[in-house]
Amino acid sequence: MEIAQILTGYVIPVLAIVLSVAFWLTGRASARDAKKALDEITETTRGWQKEIMESAISMLGARTEVVGKQIVLEEAKVKTEILQKVAEAVQSASIEIAKNPKAGEEGKAQLRSLELLLGTLLEHIGRAKDKQQLAQAMIEGKQHLSNDS
Repeated sequence: MEIAQILTGYVIPVLAIVLSVAFWLTGRASARDAKKALDEITETTRGWQKEIMESAISMLGARTEVVGKQIVLEEAKVKTEILQKVAEAVQSASIEIAKNPKAGEEGKAQLRSLELLLGTLLEHIGRAKDKQQLAQAMIEGKQHLSNDS
């Protein structure tokens, strides 16, 4: 027998079977690892979903007044941040005008932008005060109703 016939008849088929078994074992281990990772992801996701559902249930079960007050508080925080930013913009515009006053149209544009910022600031302050008074009246009205019961 020739070496080529021995190689093609015996060595290559045995080598192919050995490599096939090795690839099968490697694939099986990879599949096991992938399943383990997928199970961990699934479990983590279920945990998050459970926490979200519990949070939603507790929020729905909370008293509406408490939720309403939290919403009003968050809204007040946002509005306070907006007012702070507008106030900072007014301050920086005022400082810029004081340091570097412009003449002519540029000066008028500086003053118009400052007036616009001041108008916005005053408008937001007025709205906040009106809403605060309305919210206070609503809270007092609910307290009177619950005391009358």
